[in-house]
Amino acid sequence: MSKISACLKDIHTWSLFNHLQLNIQKTELIHITSRFRKSLPLQPSSVLDLKPSSEVRNLGVYMDSHMRMDANINAICRSAIVGNRKIGLIRRFLDRETTTRLVHAFISSRLDYCNSIHVALPKTLLRKLQMLQNSAARLVCQTNRRDHITPILHELHWLPVKERVNFKILLLTYKSLHGLVPKYIDNVLTPQSSCRHLRSKSQNRLVPAKVKTISYGHRALSYAAPMLWNSLPNYI
Repeated sequence: MSKISACLKDIHTWSLFNHLQLNIQKTELIHITSRFRKSLPLQPSSVLDLKPSSEVRNLGVYMDSHMRMDANINAICRSAIVGNRKIGLIRRFLDRETTTRLVHAFISSRLDYCNSIHVALPKTLLRKLQMLQNSAARLVCQTNRRDHITPILHELHWLPVKERVNFKILLLTYKSLHGLVPKYIDNVLTPQSSCRHLRSKSQNRLVPAKVKTISYGHRALSYAAPMLWNSLPNYI
C-alpha cells in the first residue's frame, strides 16, 4: 500500500505540473485474487484516504475481486432489460427494420461491448445474457415466447451469446496474426513452430499456454485464443 500511495502521489504531482487535476476521492483500488486461495487483504493507506473496494468500474466494465463477472453481467442485464421494455411498449407502431435498429442500439450493443472477457464463463452466467437476446429476437419477429428460439436466431442471422464471445476472440486472433493489434496482445499468442516440415505449419496454428486451473486458466487469452483458433476448419 505504501508503494501504491507513493505512485499516486507522483501522479498527482505530475498532473499539477502539467495543469491537470487528479481527483483522489474518485480513485479506486481493487485487489484481484483467486477465490480458491486465501490471501491477506490490503490494509487502508495511511498516506492517502484510499481503501480497497470489492467491486470497481473501468471503462463501463464492472470487475470484482475474484473476477467472477457476476456484477458486470447483472449490470448488462439491468440496462438491456430497460431498453427491451421501452421498445416493447412501442413495438406495434414500428416496422421490423426500425425495431431491429433499436434492438441493436439498446440491447445488442450492450451484449457485445467488451464481451471477450466473458470467454469460458460458466453457463449459468451466460444463460442470463442468452435469455436477453432471445427476448430481443422474439420482440423483432413478434413470435410467441413458447416458440423455439434457434430458428428465430437463424432467421435474423444472429449468433448466440456464447458464439458471439468466441467470434470476438477469433477476430482478435486474426488481427494479431496480421499485425493489426497492439504489441502486448501479440506477446501472449505464440505461433506453433517445428523443426520438421508438417502440414500444420501452413495453417497458422497457435500454442495454448499451460494453465493450472480451469476456472481462471481457461479464460486467459493466451489459452482461449489458441484453442478456439486451432479448432477452426482449415478452409476457414
